[in-house]
Amino acid sequence: MDAKTEKPAVDALKKPLIVGNWYGYSTSKGGWSSVTLGKLLHAKDGKARLTMCKHTTLLYGDICHGHSIKTAAQVSISAALIFPVPPQE
Repeated sequence: MDAKTEKPAVDALKKPLIVGNWYGYSTSKGGWSSVTLGKLLHAKDGKARLTMCKHTTLLYGDICHGHSIKTAAQVSISAALIFPVPPQE
């Protein structure tokens, strides 16, 4: 493969990312969990940028009322950490 040839970005399931499709990722530490969903805006160099993001914070599995669902304009994350989710409204 030529050094200038860019490999397509893949998700956590090793499937090529598709711009416009919805993806998500989660993190967990010390009882706190967060789930973020967003539409793929673009992917390059192993990074993915999600837009129209929905973010939920949970403590020991229960949604935190002061932190329930927030939206963010864009989020950037490693493409290998995201997975496909059904389209969101």
